[in-house]
Amino acid sequence: MQVTLRTLGNQYQEEVTQMVESGLMDPQIAQKIEETHKADRKKQSQPTSTEASPSKRFTMLLQQGIAQSLQRLQRKLNTMNLSRHTNDLESQKVDIETVLSCMIDIHQTPKGHNVGYHKMKKLLQKFGFLVHNMTVALINKTLDPVGVDN
Repeated sequence: MQVTLRTLGNQYQEEVTQMVESGLMDPQIAQKIEETHKADRKKQSQPTSTEASPSKRFTMLLQQGIAQSLQRLQRKLNTMNLSRHTNDLESQKVDIETVLSCMIDIHQTPKGHNVGYHKMKKLLQKFGFLVHNMTVALINKTLDPVGVDN
């Protein structure tokens, strides 16, 4: 293939003209342009010093207060008195007799008649009791053994 200005385009016009005047032949000109073009692509793919690297971006986020350490979040939770849901029986907010009497009352209502442990737990939550699934399932089984088996 003969290298001309048309095949290479106008962007290499000065460079090709200088190479022709210096006495290079078509294959040599094509090879030189290909080598310089590959070098240009490599330079473009490497980040420059002005671009922010991932570590610089992270430090910028830290300076702006966006990223926080686990200890700092824990401190904030403690100062705001926030925590995960706790089981009311384990934290001794209610006793088992209160939960049992509430479940008996729920079983006697039309909504609570013949319900599973999941629905029973949701109904208890409406009354303000947070009780573990297994506890609700065991009490439900003792109150209605036939309904649980079906």
